[in-house]
Amino acid sequence: MEKKRIFIIPKENKDNKYIDLMKQCYYEAGFIDSSFFHCDYISINWYEGVNTQNYLRAWLSFIKKVFFIFTVKIMRKKIIWTLHNKYPHDNRYPTLTFLLEKFILLNAKYVIIHSKSSKSFLLEKHKRAIRNNIVFLPHPNYITSYPKKDRKRKDSVESKKIIFLFIGMIDEYKGVNYLINAFNSIGSKKAILKVYGKISVSYQSVLEEMCKNSDIELHFGFVDDSEISKIISASDIIVTPYLPDTMLNSGTHILAFSFGKTVLTTPTCTDLDIDEKLWFKLDVSKDIEDSILDGVEHIIENYSKVDLSNMGKQMFELMNTDYSIEKIASEIKQNIT
Repeated sequence: MEKKRIFIIPKENKDNKYIDLMKQCYYEAGFIDSSFFHCDYISINWYEGVNTQNYLRAWLSFIKKVFFIFTVKIMRKKIIWTLHNKYPHDNRYPTLTFLLEKFILLNAKYVIIHSKSSKSFLLEKHKRAIRNNIVFLPHPNYITSYPKKDRKRKDSVESKKIIFLFIGMIDEYKGVNYLINAFNSIGSKKAILKVYGKISVSYQSVLEEMCKNSDIELHFGFVDDSEISKIISASDIIVTPYLPDTMLNSGTHILAFSFGKTVLTTPTCTDLDIDEKLWFKLDVSKDIEDSILDGVEHIIENYSKVDLSNMGKQMFELMNTDYSIEKIASEIKQNIT
């Protein structure tokens, strides 16, 4: 059987293993990597944003991307567009991004969603979206993506406290400032907060100034791949207090589950696809800081480290079976023709 030729945009993402993992899924499904001119399919990711430096640059980038999509259609190539976010994180020109997204959607042969729950959001946002073009593919797990390091915990004061971890790019919409304030209120209870990730100089100063609790550890800067396993393994639970209505899917959660960790989070569509008994939900009807505080206190008062570990093990098994490259490749074979 002749191989299907695919060109993926972007070709790589040094801060995220996602593109490499999806390439493996496509290759497993019988696709081969190709150039723009020789490909049959073009997969586009995070393409709906426009340049946010100023209005002129925004319009120029909008026109450039529309022209690109139009050219692809003229060349009779099939567009595969993946819906990653509700809106671009820097959405300074929402009208342009909405129109660009709509144009991409109308010209895409396939629209990939990584959570079943996100389909309703897509159809509500874009009434003219063609249901039959929407293909659910699980987000690939990260089980083999990072070097594993064995880490035996010492019987220390720290190991007796539940360790909450935030890891990843630190932006304002991820609510780390509220997380720090909540842990300031917790005091010397049985919990530690560790924060790891890249951050702007200005926001770093804000968070450092806020930190008033000795059980809060701030580790700002790029986290090398070789350290990710050790950092996550040293924690009991991942916490992600995203601001409401900002996140559609969470790669951080897939990363956590791939390492056998559960999460305390503002619900995303990633989580809504999973049994709610295996993760903890922040109450979005409350003030976010109060919600974090209630969530953390509920966990430290009602769950042991063993309980959290058992939840994490079930998450790992789910990732290993339903979010594997083989499973996703099988879905690609059946649905992308």
